[in-house]
This record gives sequence, structure tokens and C-alpha cells, in this order.
Amino acid sequence: MLIQLIMLSIVRAIGKSVKSLTKVADGELAIQLDSKMLARRDEIGDIVRAIDTLLKKLKVIIENINKSTVALDGFSGDFKQSFDTINNSISN
Repeated sequence: MLIQLIMLSIVRAIGKSVKSLTKVADGELAIQLDSKMLARRDEIGDIVRAIDTLLKKLKVIIENINKSTVALDGFSGDFKQSFDTINNSISN
């Protein structure tokens, strides 16, 4: 009976971890991981904390990509304006 309860606990924890990873794989980064799972002091807890770290790092990467995109967009606008000015100077 005790072994069955332990196995059920492990299976449920792995199932929750798989659900979280599936959400991340689907692009959902705003998931909230179960605090009890994060506090576990076993391999399941290690997996959940690794997922949490992955989420945090992915968010930072995406924020940096967004910032770079905005900067690149501004640069391309400036470049086009400079190119148009040079083109007008050559044409006249």
C-alpha cells in the first residue's frame, strides 16, 4: 500500500512536469509552477526547478530579441533616410 502511494505521487509529479514542459513547447511562458513542486527535495523537484530556470532564461532571451528588433527597426529607418538623401543628391 505504501509503495503504491509513493508511486502514485511520483507519477502525478512527473505528469505535472510533462504538462508544464508541453505548455512551454507550445510557446506559453507565463505558466506558474506549483510551489510545492518547486520545494520538493528530490529528483522531481530538481526537474521542476530546471523548468523554472528554463522559463526565466527564455523570457530574458525573448526580451533581448524584442529590444534588438526595435533597435534594428530604428536603424533601418535611419539607413533608408540616409540612402534616400544620397540618392536625391546624386539625382540632382
